[in-house]
Amino acid sequence: MKDTELCTDTDEISNLLGDLFYHNSLDGNFNATFLNNNMYIRNQQYTYCINSNLYEQTKLNSPIQLAEMVRAISKCTSIAPGPDGIPYCFIHNPLISALDSIVNVIPILKPNKNKFETKSCRPISLLNTMVKVLEKIINSRLRWFLEKTICSILARTAFEDIETPLKIPIFRTQTLLKMKSLRWPLWQLAKNNIPPIIFNQHLQSITSDLCDYTEMYTDGSKTDNGVGAAVVFKDHVSMLRLPNFCSIYSAEATAISYALDIIKTSRILKAAILSDSLSSLRSIENPFTTNEIARKIQNQLHNLTNSRYSIILIWIPSHSQITGNERADENARQAITSPDAIKLNGFTLHDAKSSSKTITSNIWLRA
Repeated sequence: MKDTELCTDTDEISNLLGDLFYHNSLDGNFNATFLNNNMYIRNQQYTYCINSNLYEQTKLNSPIQLAEMVRAISKCTSIAPGPDGIPYCFIHNPLISALDSIVNVIPILKPNKNKFETKSCRPISLLNTMVKVLEKIINSRLRWFLEKTICSILARTAFEDIETPLKIPIFRTQTLLKMKSLRWPLWQLAKNNIPPIIFNQHLQSITSDLCDYTEMYTDGSKTDNGVGAAVVFKDHVSMLRLPNFCSIYSAEATAISYALDIIKTSRILKAAILSDSLSSLRSIENPFTTNEIARKIQNQLHNLTNSRYSIILIWIPSHSQITGNERADENARQAITSPDAIKLNGFTLHDAKSSSKTITSNIWLRA
């Protein structure tokens, strides 16, 4: 709509949307600090500083090879074409050149908004499929550089754990868990068809063989009020409070990691960690996991095992009247509001992405 009249001319509609998107990106929408920094960066004089004697720099800036193109295209499986009408299947075999158009901006109607008002739309830029392939090639090069840099740091620090500002530990590539560290004796029992007493009997038969091991129960909890985790064993209780945007997986895995920290600081040479988080244990078992907390746990187990600790991870069903698990579950819920809970600021990249997506979506829906 223009003023109070409905527009039907396509050119006028395009101009109205273009004017809206233009004003949305004007400098007046940003604070002075951002604008000053932006101006400073724009005025910087960048010079060619590639050192031809450094392999990493020449590798990153070398011409794109056909093999890189093939690898990037192999990862492009979407059937949606770009604004040039070229889908990935056209590029797969044979390779063809992109057409003149590089990017196209189209308006998308926001949910539950008046379709006749320009402010009800948001701009979406469509890239040609060839441009997306180029993005994947650049992404692959940057990942190669980061992994190579990480390995270099790892070697210089004698395989010590390193953490980034996001609390993401570096994965020790030599860490491969021994399968005997994880046990799934209760996994074959169908929880819905077997009474809790059966689970307890089976668990007692398992732990009777581990009489010289310290049993440690871990659990996590996520509610509208926040995220908590807990570690309990004997008379000891540790309650942990995580950032509110963390997932339940992060809470469960953090509890296991914290239990390993207790094992190290308290010099518990033999310990059995019992957790009802199947996803956490599966992730820990996977040597190729991408989750940062699971990688940290793998590192911890590797270090403890090399120091002659004996650690066993056991899966147990939740809400099956297992005393230790019930204690851990209760304390994990209490940790969300308890002033005695230890506040942790660490979170995973997945947590950060989910939080950013939620915040962005809420801002967009309120616009």
